[in-house]
Amino acid sequence: MLTQAIEYINDSYKVDRPPVRKLVWNGTEFVPLFLYRLEGDVKDEVHQWLVDTYGPQGQYVNGCYWDCFRGKFTVMDEKVYMFYKLKWAAK
Repeated sequence: MLTQAIEYINDSYKVDRPPVRKLVWNGTEFVPLFLYRLEGDVKDEVHQWLVDTYGPQGQYVNGCYWDCFRGKFTVMDEKVYMFYKLKWAAK
């Protein structure tokens, strides 16, 4: 007789939102980017790292883009998001 095990999902595990394709102004034209969204505002230490590494929020600089929206959420392009995850995921 075949039996089937039931696996329950742990409520503490969160699935990241899928990236959204948006057009971002680079100063001369719109550039299509995939943006990743993080809920909530980033800590001051992370915010300062983003400014120092990728420039001011909301500006497309050297092929990188990130922005914060009044503590509700933060968006980042693929490159910024990857390095953010590598540096800050364990902290």
